[in-house]
This record gives sequence, C-alpha cells and structure tokens, in this order.
Amino acid sequence: MLEDRELALVITAEPVDDELVGFFSKLVLYQLPVTPVDFYRAWSFGGSELYLGYTAKDLERNQALWSRLYPVRDQLVQLYVMLGREGTSGEVEVSRTWCGQGALDLEWIGICRGLRVFLELGLIEAEGAPTWENADSIQVRLLPAPKNKLDLTRSISYNECVKWRAYLDSYGYWALETPASRFQEQDAWKIVLGA
Repeated sequence: MLEDRELALVITAEPVDDELVGFFSKLVLYQLPVTPVDFYRAWSFGGSELYLGYTAKDLERNQALWSRLYPVRDQLVQLYVMLGREGTSGEVEVSRTWCGQGALDLEWIGICRGLRVFLELGLIEAEGAPTWENADSIQVRLLPAPKNKLDLTRSISYNECVKWRAYLDSYGYWALETPASRFQEQDAWKIVLGA
C-alpha cells in the first residue's frame, strides 16, 4: 500500500526504518523518543517536514521507564530486601513474574542489572550473568551479609546505571530545552550522542 501511495497516514509507535523513509513527506513526533539514537534517526528523517509535538510529560514518562531499567541505590536496597525475604534458605529463584510481585518498580532488565551489582559486590552467587536478560529466571544464592556498609561505587554495573540515568536525563532535558533551530547544528548532535 505504501508503494502504491494508497496510504495517506501511518501511525506507529516504532521509529521509521530507513527503507521506509522515502514513502513519507511528513513525520510527527507526538512523544519524545526513548533514546537519543531514536531521536537522531527521526531528526535525520529524509522527508521535508518534521513536527515536534512532545512535552515535559513525555520526558516524565521516559524518566519513569529509565528508572525501571537502570536501578539506583534505593531500588537496589529494595531488591536486596526482597531477595532476603524470599531467600530464607539462602536460595531464590528470581523470575520475570517475580518482577511484578512486591513493591519493586523494576523491569526484568533492571532486576538483572541490580543482580549484577550484587554479584560484583559479593552479595550473591548466580550462574549465566551474560545471558540473564534472555532468561526467564535466575537462580540466586544469597551470601552472608557484610558487617560494614558497602560502597556501591565499587561496582562497575552500578556506576554504569548511574551514568546511563544521568545521560538519558541530560538527553531528555536537551530535547525539551534546545530550540529546534539548533538541531541543525552538528555540534548539538555530537553533544547529545556523546560523539
């Protein structure tokens, strides 16, 4: 239908693929793209017109998603407490369905990132860390709690979560506050894309 020009309007939640760009003359971003790369792809859209219809509410929605993907200290504390409650015998099966239980507001990938932090800090043992995101469940063994308070910054995974949350927040504010006329400048994209 696209090739025959039978469609006047296409609404999609996904970014437009490069091979489809030639079929559209206008693109409207009703929501702030979740990642800077998606935003850049939309901005690089080959059509003649691009409309930016997102607002600060879109940034709030994205920030809520980012917080479920990249856990920070308070979320890690909650996750650790939940593991302790579930693992009275020292063993816990953490599964995708386990995500929705309790008051933990993390997506599966956020839980996997949290478990990596615990693994790096010596709080748990678990197998298959590189493939956790693709698994349906993870068998976790709790190790004895440390006597002293742990420094989360000793964990590479924790530092990555903090870095990504800050980067995505920076991108979101940049997309809201930067005048559209500045988007034409290459240095603006280098700043937000980290090039």
